[in-house]
Amino acid sequence: MHAERRVVSVASPPAGAGFTFPVSGAVEVEIQTVSFVLTTSAGVANRNPKLDILDGLGAVVARFVLPLIVTATHVTQVTFAEELTPYGANDSASMGAPIPALRLYSGMSVVGSAVNIAAADHLTGIRLFVKQWPVRDGNR
Repeated sequence: MHAERRVVSVASPPAGAGFTFPVSGAVEVEIQTVSFVLTTSAGVANRNPKLDILDGLGAVVARFVLPLIVTATHVTQVTFAEELTPYGANDSASMGAPIPALRLYSGMSVVGSAVNIAAADHLTGIRLFVKQWPVRDGNR
């Protein structure tokens, strides 16, 4: 069975919150790229962009945290992608890190956020590039 590739747009969450991309029961998904803009408020904490993969019960299966920081009042394009060479610097306009190929099943989800996210920080421009397969009985 062939995979379909597509770009998924995720609505921006309220300030201070991360975004969630849930995997429905109709497809299995491989996340190839996750990209978002992190706009930090005047809060003094250092933020590290992160991406979590959660199982169907909401437990973290995998966590990917950029080792770079984004300080107060910065705007940074963050990218996590398969086979990506890490790039960027602290407070740079863009930064990225690799993630492994992970096939996600019904009930799992992808959560993007930042370590030490402040109440007035925003995540916008959220896009995922995915490969997906329809689920049929006996497909696994």
